[in-house]
Amino acid sequence: MVVLRVVAGVVMLAHGIRHARGRAKTSRWFASIGFRMPELQWFASTVTEVGVGVLLIVGFGTSLAIGGPGELSVDAVLGIDAVLGGWAGLALAAGGAALAAAQIATFFHPRINAEA
Repeated sequence: MVVLRVVAGVVMLAHGIRHARGRAKTSRWFASIGFRMPELQWFASTVTEVGVGVLLIVGFGTSLAIGGPGELSVDAVLGIDAVLGGWAGLALAAGGAALAAAQIATFFHPRINAEA
């Protein structure tokens, strides 16, 4: 599981760094698909991708439903690796999904094609 966690973390981190370096381009893209406040969306996506990437690499908060974070993780060192599975993991995932839905409901307003 360590290899999977680190590879996924590196991918997320690289994507976040790319967003950080391309602020104007990423903000324009968010605006083009219908997000209000595209600079805020740029910031939120960049911080989330960099943060999640780092947390995956070090193994913090990574219940990874398949097999847990593994022995080489901050979760294991802190003794919380078993706590984040099951219902607690499901609750965290549901909370993240609810926050994502709230973000989309608040900031995503696609343009309606007048010709349709």
